[in-house]
Amino acid sequence: MTTIEEIHAITEPDPLERVRECQMFPRVLMISTGHLSARTARFLRNHDAADWPCLGGHFGDVGFMLWVDEGASGMEPNLPRDISEVFEYASSQAASIVIFQDVSPIVLELPTYGDEDAFEADEFLDRPRKTVAKLEDEEGLVALETLAADGNAGPGDDLIEKMYEIMNVLAEYGRNKTLCSFPYTELQRLTDLASAVRLGVRRDSDKFRAHRRRIGSLLQSIDLIYTNADFGSHGPEARTREVFENVMYRLEAAKAVLKAMEY
Repeated sequence: MTTIEEIHAITEPDPLERVRECQMFPRVLMISTGHLSARTARFLRNHDAADWPCLGGHFGDVGFMLWVDEGASGMEPNLPRDISEVFEYASSQAASIVIFQDVSPIVLELPTYGDEDAFEADEFLDRPRKTVAKLEDEEGLVALETLAADGNAGPGDDLIEKMYEIMNVLAEYGRNKTLCSFPYTELQRLTDLASAVRLGVRRDSDKFRAHRRRIGSLLQSIDLIYTNADFGSHGPEARTREVFENVMYRLEAAKAVLKAMEY
């Protein structure tokens, strides 16, 4: 005969299993930015997430995402009271992540802040944003630093020559229908080289003017391999396809700048 204890052992989930499930599928609590004071929200908006008093990050350009740390208010003296109150409520709801955004609902159990101390969402949405060109320039600088650390940085013609070296090997993989087995580190190097070329053209187009045809030839070679490849939508095939698209995008941008110089 089965005892009550045995029935409970069968029907009740293992606590450790519940922890694993929460780690794999964390619950998300989405609440209004009205639960943040203006002081806290401005700090989160104006500082890098590495400087926040708790784990988290910017939620696109509409709010903030924080990882719930139970008992953090006792360990983190800099944790604002409004955040610790939200953490306490989130923990009671078994939520591991809190997302603050203006369009999310107000939680009646939590305090809200009056007009004199409320965070206006427009302050976050209207903050200065970097242009696409600026972000791509920064990406080019990171690529140059990475290439320099690996001994692959050099003048413009050297960067293009290294791209040709990778493309010659890549073309062989393409002919053998084995593109997805091409080393991903080499694909990343190809992306970095393309980013460095694009940055070089933007900064000193005169030095790259003589290389416009070679850049165009590179584009044709990459496009030929890309067009004839049968990329899947997941896994290594998807990553390889994304690299091709990124490289073509950067080279097209460089080519457009050089072409504009002819007029």
